[in-house]
Amino acid sequence: MVYTPHQIVKPQVIANTAVGLIYDELLLTNLITPASFDQYKGAEDDTVNIKVPGLLPARSYAFRNDRTDEVLFDEYAETTVPVQFTAGRVYSGVKVTDEQNDFDQVTVDKLMPLQARAVARAMENDTANTMRNADYEVVVGGAEKDIYRALVEARKLLQKFRSQGVRNLIVGTDFEAALLLDKRFTAAVSSGDEAGGVLRTGNIGNWVGFRIYVSDVIAPDEAIAFTDSAFGFAVAAPSVPGSVPFGATAAADGYALRWIRDYDMTRVVDRSLVDCFFGSRQIKDRGWVVNEIAATQPESSGKAGSTVNTKVWQEKVLPGEYNVRSFKIKLEDAVAGDVTGAASNDFRTHLGVAANGVINVPDPA
Repeated sequence: MVYTPHQIVKPQVIANTAVGLIYDELLLTNLITPASFDQYKGAEDDTVNIKVPGLLPARSYAFRNDRTDEVLFDEYAETTVPVQFTAGRVYSGVKVTDEQNDFDQVTVDKLMPLQARAVARAMENDTANTMRNADYEVVVGGAEKDIYRALVEARKLLQKFRSQGVRNLIVGTDFEAALLLDKRFTAAVSSGDEAGGVLRTGNIGNWVGFRIYVSDVIAPDEAIAFTDSAFGFAVAAPSVPGSVPFGATAAADGYALRWIRDYDMTRVVDRSLVDCFFGSRQIKDRGWVVNEIAATQPESSGKAGSTVNTKVWQEKVLPGEYNVRSFKIKLEDAVAGDVTGAASNDFRTHLGVAANGVINVPDPA
């Protein structure tokens, strides 16, 4: 009898490859903050926390004042944002019959990369759902009138709150079309350093300080301007049961997957399951505003005892938590109903926007 050598497939190698595959398939989750999946093991209520740095207001004390007012001391407080498995278990399971394996050349090994990509799409959809349904304190509308001005407004909002991190812009398909029809955008991304950036990063362009990407899971006529700390996600790979003869878990770049495979003798089929636990959420923090207060300081003439009434600025940290890291942009004019956040009037006054949180780009002159 002629001996036929068997090709052994190591599950750990395949699982590691799958993690690389899902990374290539993902867009939104690659642009936001990952939480360590290892922290989920034994965590209370299946929750891992992302720490959000606190805010300390800067204050001003008038030079050579009469010391009537005291220096104010503030308390520092950090907040933690719990991330839970909003999507639950995301998975792909397939069965391959003996006939498919032997005659159709359809094997579990061949299908496993497709399973990994299916799991990646589930992660992407959950993240998109979190971004679409997030609280937005301000919505910029009327971008179809002047898309450049709309992006400048969004950039200004992030600047006013000193939002740190990489600034991204996710656009829907209609919004992308409007961008591509704007000669200022095409001129910016087709020359110099911008052109090279498109090739290196895979985005559609870098403009007005944003790295711009298109996604078909975002509303076609909308865009979301955000920093990489505006949203967070976490992944955990379930353990491989000891009763499974073929299985492995793998993790890299914040992602984790499990792959298990067995044979169902009652149905004579080969079975394959790729899965993980996944969750995403919005990250909020405290807002702050700048107020001017009355003060007394020496007159500039330097005359002894001569003073003038003036104003100095003080920052005030607002109670509550707000979304200061992301803003929504619409092609059409925005209305009050588009604003889903519940920011205070002080918060929006600091941003220089109406109490309803709407900024609409004016009609061209």
